[in-house]
Amino acid sequence: MSRAEGKAKAGKASLKGDPVEVYIAWKQGDKWVEMKYADLVQEKVTEGGKEVVRPWRPNFVFHGSGVIHQEGTGCVACPCDCPGGLIADNRNPVYEPKPTVKFDWSKAPKEGTEVVVRIKAVRKDEPPRPKR
Repeated sequence: MSRAEGKAKAGKASLKGDPVEVYIAWKQGDKWVEMKYADLVQEKVTEGGKEVVRPWRPNFVFHGSGVIHQEGTGCVACPCDCPGGLIADNRNPVYEPKPTVKFDWSKAPKEGTEVVVRIKAVRKDEPPRPKR
């Protein structure tokens, strides 16, 4: 689905794709640190009529719409269900409602740090990785 198609379906349809997990890695001193993207972010939601800030719990899917439709946004993993990038959190319909999220800068790499983004397919039938 293109971004234009997404705007026409805002609040009514969700992006489809393969489930994935997104990890961010960066070098801290001599060691590499790797964390789930979701563990670096908090979201504000309404539960029981009250606003609550909690750990982010995205349902990422690799939809690839941004590449298929040559959107050119540069987005890798969007916190909302947006067809402009490669990966989106599709817990809500396209564009509406938009989540309220913020980085927890106490956990995230410092601004300007080079990072590696790792995308891992989520498969229920995947065998465990061998130990090295």
